[in-house]
Amino acid sequence: MPRKSSSVAILGVDSLSVAERVLLFCVASDTDPIKAGVSSATQVMIVKNCLERDQDGHLAITDFGSRVLKSLIKLEAAGRYP
Repeated sequence: MPRKSSSVAILGVDSLSVAERVLLFCVASDTDPIKAGVSSATQVMIVKNCLERDQDGHLAITDFGSRVLKSLIKLEAAGRYP
């Protein structure tokens, strides 16, 4: 079994469900998560510190969420998507 990269272990990328990953991409790309069918993952992603609510109550990606997203993109580009 291949070892997971340290970025996966550190950021917990492999612990995100498909819905959580899609939600992260939606918020980062300003796509409506309700239309994508992943709004149910919102609370979990807030608890995981990947997303937060801004002053107006809109979802925003956190610094940690940005690092997780970058790790997902790098893993996909390298063909090692968890």
